[in-house]
Amino acid sequence: MDIESDSTFLTAFQPNMGAPKNYGRFYRKWKRNNFKSIQEGCEVGEYVDYILIISPGQIKSEVHRQVVEADKANFMTEWEAYTRGREQVSSGTPIELLPGLDQARADAFKVHYVMTIEQLAELSDLTAQKTGIGSLDLRDRARKYLASRGADKRALEDAQAQIIDLTAKLAAMQAQLSAVLTAQNSATEALKDKRKRA
Repeated sequence: MDIESDSTFLTAFQPNMGAPKNYGRFYRKWKRNNFKSIQEGCEVGEYVDYILIISPGQIKSEVHRQVVEADKANFMTEWEAYTRGREQVSSGTPIELLPGLDQARADAFKVHYVMTIEQLAELSDLTAQKTGIGSLDLRDRARKYLASRGADKRALEDAQAQIIDLTAKLAAMQAQLSAVLTAQNSATEALKDKRKRA
């Protein structure tokens, strides 16, 4: 196993450390039941759920093992797609959407299990260098893209908050105007009634 000595790979072996940033793929595999096979004198087993976990950029670090409950939580999107028979897509923004990244380079990242912009942005220096020439620059571009997207999101949230505030103020002003008009109409009607009596 060719695993670098930083912490990016640890979550592949320790699923309870929190939501991993690793690549996960669920599949079914036939598992032999040794006891029943010996007892019955023939191969006995069943298909069980397995998971492939790879830390992005470290293609020699594959972990294949039977699914545990933590995997279903850590790779929730992939698990839901797997159980519904749909294509399993990594959580995050697809790598192809990074501005200026051509399809050939995106495919090269996918070979190293870097499927999303978020995974690219989180690569360590050593891991990024393993994915090819220019990867450090692309990783920095991914980080800037995510930072600007975060700033855009905050700006949008601020604008939405202002719209809600202005909408509330407009509703209050409309209520005041309605009250003034109602009072004015009442006064006008009272004046008309008074003139009729006179």
